[in-house]
Amino acid sequence: MPRKKLVVAAAACLSSLALVASLTTFLIKSDPRDSVVKLVGLAGGSCTGFELKTPDGTQVTVTNKHCCEAGITNAFVNDHILPLNILSVAPTTDLCILQGIGNLPALDLADEAPQNGDDLTVIGYGLGFGPTTSNGKFVQVIAGDMLDVYGAYYLTAQILPGNSGSPVLNSRGQVVGVAFASGGAVAFRALAVSLDDLRWHLSR
Repeated sequence: MPRKKLVVAAAACLSSLALVASLTTFLIKSDPRDSVVKLVGLAGGSCTGFELKTPDGTQVTVTNKHCCEAGITNAFVNDHILPLNILSVAPTTDLCILQGIGNLPALDLADEAPQNGDDLTVIGYGLGFGPTTSNGKFVQVIAGDMLDVYGAYYLTAQILPGNSGSPVLNSRGQVVGVAFASGGAVAFRALAVSLDDLRWHLSR
C-alpha cells in the first residue's frame, strides 16, 4: 500500500478509536442513577440526595431542607451509612447542601430552565426503594406561600414519600430542579425547587 494511503488509513483508524473511546466514556457516565443516593436518619425516615457539580467545580450532595431539619443527613452507600456534614441551608427555599461523596459521579446543572411540555425525569428512593424513575412533563411555574424566590416547578411525575430531594432531569440528564412535594390530591403531579433558585443558593 502506498505511504499516503497508509497515513490516511492510520488517521482514520485513530479517529475511529477516539470516537469509540468517547462513546465508551459517555456510556459509562450516562446513567444518572449512579449519582443518586438514599439518605437516612438515625432515628428513622428517608429522603433522596444526589451528587451535583456546582458552577465552580465543587462536588456537593443536594437534598431538601426539610430532610436535613429531620436529621436525615446520612448517605446509604454500598451497604454502609456515611454521615454527611451540612454545608448550607437555604433560608426560604427547600434546599440543603451537604458535603459531596467523592467516589460517586456528579450530575451537571442545566444551562436553561425547562419549557412547557418538556420531558422531565425524577430519580429517587420513593418509599425507601430504588433508585426508581418517574417520567413526566413540565407544566408551569407556580408561586405561593412557602414556595421559592423564583417560584416552584409544577410537573407531571409521581412523587412518593422518600422522593424528597430527588433530582429533576431534562432529556440530556442535566439537573433542572429538586423535587420537594407531591402536587396535592392530583395523582402524578409534583413540585420542585426551580433551577434559578438552585443556582441562586449555590452562588451564595
